[in-house]
Amino acid sequence: MNIYAKVSIAVVSILLLLAISTGLLIYLSTRGPRTEVPVVNSSAQTLGSGQPLTFVVLGDSTSAGQGGNYTTGIAQSSAEYLAKSNTVTFYNFSVSGARINDVLNKQWPKAESLKPNVVLVSAGANDVTGRTSLKKVSIDFDKLINKIIEANCDSKIVLTGSPDMGSIPRLVQPLRALAGTRSESLNKVVDKLVKKYEIIRAPIAEKTGPAFRKDRFLFAIDKFHPNDAGYQVWIPVLTAALDAAKSMQKSRCS
Repeated sequence: MNIYAKVSIAVVSILLLLAISTGLLIYLSTRGPRTEVPVVNSSAQTLGSGQPLTFVVLGDSTSAGQGGNYTTGIAQSSAEYLAKSNTVTFYNFSVSGARINDVLNKQWPKAESLKPNVVLVSAGANDVTGRTSLKKVSIDFDKLINKIIEANCDSKIVLTGSPDMGSIPRLVQPLRALAGTRSESLNKVVDKLVKKYEIIRAPIAEKTGPAFRKDRFLFAIDKFHPNDAGYQVWIPVLTAALDAAKSMQKSRCS
């Protein structure tokens, strides 16, 4: 067998393994015990008192509260945190299963006319399990950030990126390790955009990943989503990021 044939076989083998791993990641992320898929009420809520502030949450099952109680989940808790010093008009357009492209093309159009003052985007996990190309992730996030800025040049933006998918009990090894590596790669893409636009990333993977790897009781019955205790681990990371966004992000208004 000549060298070219050997190389061809190696390339085909690698592509086949990638295809198989992609299929398994998608399959394993949807099998096993299920948690109820929440349907989020996207109607406006008004909370708190003080300077008016419009707060929009976009994202996937994490910001929809799947696996836990929505009223104590990350979206509602973030709104209540902002409401300690503002009259907050709060909208949540999150949908379980959403990828970045869904946030860009299906969720943001519902929020655009609101010209939000603060936007929290909790998405990335489904791009990891679905193996969305990093180039596509970068393009879609870049478009989303630009659209938010175009709607309100003074908007404060917080992105979570992907949580640590290498902590997910439902994913068997070596797929769990593959998902963890993929999370890191996706978050590096997000970090480049955060630096480019001088916005904030809430480092969920880095700050909460060790706890989730150590304590399986932070997961819901589906062994995929956080439960109430798990989401409580997220919340301090998000509130710190919201504080940073409000105090550090510069206005882009000329």
